[in-house]
Amino acid sequence: KPGNVLLSTDGQVKVTDFGIARAIASGQDEDLTQAGQVMGTATYFSPEQAQGRPVDPRSDVYSLGVVLYEMVCGRPPFRGEDPLAVAYQHVQEQPTPPRQINADLDPTLEAIILKCLAKTPQARYPSAEDLRADLRRYREGNQISVATPPTTVVAPPPDATQAIPVTAAAPAATSSYAAYAGEDDYYEDDYVEPPRRNGAFIAVMLLLLAVMAGVLFLLAQTLGVFDSGDDEPVTLVAVPNVVGQTEDEARAALEAEGFTVSTEFEENPDFEDGEVSAQDPAAGEEAESGSEVTLTVSSGEQRVEIPDVVGLSEADARSVLGDEGFRDIRPELVFDPEVEAGEVVAQNPEAGEEAPLSATITLQISQGAEERAVPEGLAGRTAAEAEGILVQQGFEVAQALENSTSVPQGTVIRTNPGAGTVLEVGETVTLVVSAGPEQVIVPNVVEKTEETARQELDLAGFQIEVTEQALPPGSPDDGRVLAQSPAGGQRADVGSTVSITVGRAELLPTTTTTTTAPPDE
Repeated sequence: KPGNVLLSTDGQVKVTDFGIARAIASGQDEDLTQAGQVMGTATYFSPEQAQGRPVDPRSDVYSLGVVLYEMVCGRPPFRGEDPLAVAYQHVQEQPTPPRQINADLDPTLEAIILKCLAKTPQARYPSAEDLRADLRRYREGNQISVATPPTTVVAPPPDATQAIPVTAAAPAATSSYAAYAGEDDYYEDDYVEPPRRNGAFIAVMLLLLAVMAGVLFLLAQTLGVFDSGDDEPVTLVAVPNVVGQTEDEARAALEAEGFTVSTEFEENPDFEDGEVSAQDPAAGEEAESGSEVTLTVSSGEQRVEIPDVVGLSEADARSVLGDEGFRDIRPELVFDPEVEAGEVVAQNPEAGEEAPLSATITLQISQGAEERAVPEGLAGRTAAEAEGILVQQGFEVAQALENSTSVPQGTVIRTNPGAGTVLEVGETVTLVVSAGPEQVIVPNVVEKTEETARQELDLAGFQIEVTEQALPPGSPDDGRVLAQSPAGGQRADVGSTVSITVGRAELLPTTTTTTTAPPDE
């Protein structure tokens, strides 16, 4: 505990361990427990020590984790009204994450402390040397062996609380704990020399020797002094196969088998970022329970910034991308009237993005403007039908009206350019649409001679129908137009018929009708 750790002015660390002997002699330290194989300060107990189970160097790692916690948080992880309550928390409860108490604490140091405070020995650092190595890596800014703090909670056996007989506390226990929780110097107890009794003195000395022997034994075991070929058989466990799993999945699987986990990272194009690419020991090998398994975690394939190749020819774009290490380059032909044929219109992924060298780079290559022929069969369709077909083919459409006596009004007469002409998509095709027959003013031919009337009506584009009417002999209207229909000045369709009545003096009182067709249009 901190009260037993001394720092000299030159930075040397010294450990003292006379607190238990002093407490037993004085009976004044309410935070101590003693009963057969369980003895120590409950605040710094490991869970297995509190349960009366066998201890090893990993128990010391736990106690040191409590000290580290107290150093960065200003208080130990567990506090209670009496030692039993504190010991119970060591076994059953998770400590409050240090960063919830000290927000300025580095997350990496928090992870180291919480690994020391793991409930099961297998999840802690195997030895003080491993803890020291991680602390050095942390100090030097390197990757530590633990990524996230362990969260395993192990339920104690039914007789767990029975394994911790607690010495009756002194009458001042409650007030003493309050002083412990609130004063900065709660470990600086004033030493009161006990009454000089030979029996008590001998008991204290024997206890002190036993404690010192235990500390020396644990230290020697940590340093491997007792290692030999005659050690008891260790528990071997088959290492599960975690290659291909995520780091978190692999860590959980290994810790469930009792192993500790360290990680290292490397680029590997065959595995996704965060997947385990290798493990040591390999899957299926047997290793000691609690030993360390090293995971090699893929940081993914090397990623390279993609250069801008838009506007380059396909060959130049391939060369630029190839120089960066990209090999999977796929062209996609597109029509673009604004980009010269053979040049890159667009790229995917876009320039400036980062991608692994195995990524597929798609280049859209311009074929220039798309060309199509003006469709056949538009003549004779309505203007709306023909326009829909042209728009669907990508053409712009214009209309021009033209009079026609043979094509119904609103119907396409022809296209301009004509059907079959090859144009660029987006060019304009003009639909020549019938406006129906042309209407003109009917000439007034009444009182004109038949010959003159025929000439004027024929010139205006009308057909002529002649009706003769008998007149008295010598009538001045002989051979002249007596009447017409439609009347002069009215509008009529070009090509329609105008009827005229012509007087005939020499004829008997009978009527004859003749029709003259206009000349071909």
